[in-house]
Amino acid sequence: MSNAGVTANADGKKIVRAGTILGGGILADDTVLAVKATTTTGVSNAEGVLLNDTDVTSVRLQVLLFFMGSLIKIKSRLLLPLRKL
Repeated sequence: MSNAGVTANADGKKIVRAGTILGGGILADDTVLAVKATTTTGVSNAEGVLLNDTDVTSVRLQVLLFFMGSLIKIKSRLLLPLRKL
């Protein structure tokens, strides 16, 4: 993953947050570095979602990218009513 275009935080670290949409041709060519995806004239180069916060301050890293699958909404229900203490 490239650190180009990533702004340093107050501590001087360049952190790319989990959930960032990445692309740039990484699925077609394994020599290409992932970058934050962009959309131009309605066409996006998005190819996946970064799974973990990643510090790219001084090195180029291999990262884990989610690129195919389904997201499932899970509903939960409280079994006991809430009570004020």
